[in-house]
Amino acid sequence: MPSTIRRIRFAEARGVEGLADETADSPRARRDPLLGLWAARRLGMPPERVAAYCRAVMEADHDGPGDADALRELAADLRAAGRPGAEGVLREALVAAQRRASGETRHHD
Repeated sequence: MPSTIRRIRFAEARGVEGLADETADSPRARRDPLLGLWAARRLGMPPERVAAYCRAVMEADHDGPGDADALRELAADLRAAGRPGAEGVLREALVAAQRRASGETRHHD
């Protein structure tokens, strides 16, 4: 396993684990850090920034109703990093994160 992936997984375990505790009751709240984690991996983000980025995705999702605000932010980040993501790919990642979040939470939104 490349060291970058190992470092990201360590950061996930360390930083994102706390987010898992904070979002354990709501699939929608849990989905956002999972989506942030997906994007952080594609952005090649340094491990020490992963948890903060996941929090930023959570905050972006509260900018307005629906999912468009978070998806817009993610698309902008991917474009800025030279990794534009088609809307369909972002939507697929959102659906996958929602499914996983639903399985990981105690209650369902």
